[in-house]
Amino acid sequence: MSTDPHRRVVVSGEARELRRRLGPTGWVVFEELLLASTGPTTACRASASVRSLATSLGLAKDTVARALVRLRAAGLVAVTQSRSTGGVFAASNYELRIPPGIIVDATPTSTPTTAASSGTTSTGRTNANRRRDRTDDGVQLTLLSP
Repeated sequence: MSTDPHRRVVVSGEARELRRRLGPTGWVVFEELLLASTGPTTACRASASVRSLATSLGLAKDTVARALVRLRAAGLVAVTQSRSTGGVFAASNYELRIPPGIIVDATPTSTPTTAASSGTTSTGRTNANRRRDRTDDGVQLTLLSP
């Protein structure tokens, strides 16, 4: 399963009810399929196996399989399964229906790297040292003393 590094999923409040109905596992599997998809939102397709989805999400394959059943029942995913000449299942092809409240975009962004994402603060310190720096300034001790 390959993903486009520029592909992004934008979710608005309009998708809240769908997220609640799918549950956390169904939602995260749907997000993973959207990120792995190709094509415009009107013909969005992803090719992945249950095992590859499970590996990329850190979930058990049976958990991902149950989530895919929920996605099919919700009408968000249509699956085409094929087998190799030896009878082994190949990666499934998923046709994705993008519901209102979700935008899939593959436009490269040119936003500058923020301090939080680069691992440094505005003073040039690493985020690992940031927590220690906050407690060294005495503010924490002042809040705890009576």
